Amino acid sequence: MAERFTLFYNDYSICSIMVRFTIAVANQAQSAHVIIDEQPVDIQHGGQLSEFYLCEVNPKGTVPVLKGSKSQLEAALTESLEITYFLAEQYPSLFPNRQIDQIKTLLAELHDINYFSLTYTHKPQRAADMENAVHQVLADPKISNHYRSALEYKLKVIRATRAPALTKEMVETQENKALAFLSQIEELLAASETGKDERGTGGAFWIFGTTEATALDAHLVPFIARLVDVGRGSMLSGKNRVLAYAERAWETHDWKQVMQGRKTVYGTYL
Repeated sequence: MAERFTLFYNDYSICSIMVRFTIAVANQAQSAHVIIDEQPVDIQHGGQLSEFYLCEVNPKGTVPVLKGSKSQLEAALTESLEITYFLAEQYPSLFPNRQIDQIKTLLAELHDINYFSLTYTHKPQRAADMENAVHQVLADPKISNHYRSALEYKLKVIRATRAPALTKEMVETQENKALAFLSQIEELLAASETGKDERGTGGAFWIFGTTEATALDAHLVPFIARLVDVGRGSMLSGKNRVLAYAERAWETHDWKQVMQGRKTVYGTYL
């Protein structure tokens, strides 16, 4: 019998999209080994600040989160990369043996990029807005002490991670990381064009010429989409293979199933 889990996510959270796209391509490659019930969290309107979410799901108040019973998961998984590694135990196609080390290295580099910095570069008030949302809930004298402590912890998380991410120096650092990473992908795609994919035909649909998307593909495609959606398409200048690769992926059934015609950023951002 397939095991059942709950994925807490948001439609416009880039890390949520990465995990959901990973699940979609994994299920496409193989029959479902696990059943994942999806539970949306409305982070645009404070859903991540609810007492249930902060006290029962994720004290950091972020998405995505994968939860299961104690026998399935000793603790909830609160990072997209660790969720992906867990999924790979069920779906080995996410980490093909021949490329596993390279995929892990590149995924680590991709997740070392601060997506918040690249997304809200021109909206520095976003960090303050997040703090103010917590203060509004804290202003209610009727909330429990347990909930108040959880909100105060969430406030510390915001102050430690969000405002510092939007300094000029930090943004420049993340831009350079992203550009260097995309250059690596461009080189990989160029190399795959001279080889053969696993079906023996020339060229490649996915980065390593595999017939199915790997975990790297599943995380990279949303990242490229985010860059385009926030007006950073110029970062793809000179990287024609990367853009063509992403455009092909955006036309797949799995991507369309996950995105349902949405962009990777909430409507009011645009």
